Amino acid sequence: MRISYYGHCCTRLVQSGLPSVITDGYPAALGKRGGGKNMGAEIATFSAGRPKEKLPFRGLRNIIDGPGEYEIGGLFIHGLSLTPALGSDGQPAARNGYLFHENGITILHLGALTAPLPPDFLPYDEPITVLLLPLDGDLNEEETASLTNQLQPLFVVPMFSSPAAGQKTEASLKRFAASLGTNKPEPSPSLQLNAKTLDAEANTQLICLNPA
Repeated sequence: MRISYYGHCCTRLVQSGLPSVITDGYPAALGKRGGGKNMGAEIATFSAGRPKEKLPFRGLRNIIDGPGEYEIGGLFIHGLSLTPALGSDGQPAARNGYLFHENGITILHLGALTAPLPPDFLPYDEPITVLLLPLDGDLNEEETASLTNQLQPLFVVPMFSSPAAGQKTEASLKRFAASLGTNKPEPSPSLQLNAKTLDAEANTQLICLNPA
């Protein structure tokens, strides 16, 4: 399975034999890079509501923008309600996280995280393979590191929901890495996973992905 990052909180999950997924592919935020018609995805998930713009993703058949359990083409998705945040009108706005289960690999996307998660947040007693986690939300780097330690994923991939200038992003990544007790790694173009070769007992590994 391959995970690619497109900036903001947009990722693309591709697993042979299963539907491909785009997370938080907001066209207005991503522009040509993430909203181009050449990006294929059969499923799109949204952490903070469906966008008003037309979604240009090639082959898109399903849109998920709320809590619930979904099974599409052999891919299992669990939408999880996060602590509500206040919208621009001052009213509570829905925020969602998503668990993806793909052939022995479990991915947790928290693109709209606004507060620490309770200890019983996850609906299953199942290890997290990859945590996709925004670093520039309402939690600081120490709090996101604490959350990472709480969830104990094999891999954590930082995202930036509102991309900052390069130096600010770099500093945030370094503080996050230090809070995890590690160093910031060199960025990679994507994260490739094989369930058969994963070490369930390994410590969490920080992975930095270059936006595609």
